[in-house]
Amino acid sequence: MAERGDKEQRTEEPTERRLREARKKGQVIRSQEVSMVAILLGGFFLLLVLGASISTQIMNTTAQVLRESATLKLTSATSQGFMVRILLQAFFPVLPIMFVILAISLGVNVWQTRGLAMKEEPFKLDFSRLSPAKGFSRICSRSSMVELFKSLAKIAIVGAIAYLVVKKEFLNLTPLMEMDVYPIGQYLVRVSLKICFITGAVLVALAGLDYLFQRWNYLQDLRMSKQEIKEEMKDTEGNPLIKSRIRSIQMERARRRMMSQVPKADVVITNPQHLAVAIRYDGAVMDAPTLVAKGAGAVAEKIKEIAREYGIPIVEDKPLAQALFRGVEVGKTIPSSLYRAVAEILAYVYTLTGKAAAYGR
Repeated sequence: MAERGDKEQRTEEPTERRLREARKKGQVIRSQEVSMVAILLGGFFLLLVLGASISTQIMNTTAQVLRESATLKLTSATSQGFMVRILLQAFFPVLPIMFVILAISLGVNVWQTRGLAMKEEPFKLDFSRLSPAKGFSRICSRSSMVELFKSLAKIAIVGAIAYLVVKKEFLNLTPLMEMDVYPIGQYLVRVSLKICFITGAVLVALAGLDYLFQRWNYLQDLRMSKQEIKEEMKDTEGNPLIKSRIRSIQMERARRRMMSQVPKADVVITNPQHLAVAIRYDGAVMDAPTLVAKGAGAVAEKIKEIAREYGIPIVEDKPLAQALFRGVEVGKTIPSSLYRAVAEILAYVYTLTGKAAAYGR
């Protein structure tokens, strides 16, 4: 009941991190049916292409053995070399098929797993696997029952196809008794190819269905509960409460640094109630006036409070204050489109404070 309840809680699709961790453990989508069908079909088509050549070489080797068997004196010295030579002559014709089948097997597995899936975690001795109870549970597990059902279904399907094909050929079997060996061989090859083609088509369809099932089963096993997703987000992105606290501390520090620049400003331009921006200009080191602080609401009131404390002029200009607040970041120079408006205010302020000479530099 506990396992069932745990599965019912896993309602969310696995995340990318969960999939990566499963891959590191060697858990990937893999269908044995796809690999088996690819190997069978690859070997079948290779035999179609190379079958005549291989059979010719095997027949030549057999004829050679029969010819030499009448004249060769088999002794302990000659028998070993003779057997090795014959085995090599029989082995080399099928060597290309073995290499191609190996390549097909590797290629299909790489395609299914989207690369070479190697278990990255070290192998550990797990004594729990020696438990007879757990071994029996694995044998009677859902995946084992599914594999057993698939095997029985394949045997039944292949057997039914072979029976139906042979049943249709019953009427053609009687004339075979009057034929020579070669026509009989041709007929048997034709019937066998017919069975192979039909069976191969069915096995390809079954392999496709099995791959889809394996993919579905893989994703089902890796499904996550909402709590697991929350825990993963905490691990990868950090605790939201801590992140919020860090952001607030960073914003407070940035605000303090900004407020420390207000006493150095030449003028504070207001909205007049909601916005405040502080402008500083030093012709000796600056190419254009710079916005050193800005704020809305309580921050704007704090800027104006500091300005009054340090005797910095406060000028009301609603359009200019809004343009500077929305279009200029703290520490950036004002855009050229606002030069004239800011210059007029600075000229007015410098006139009031006796800094006209400084502005003119």
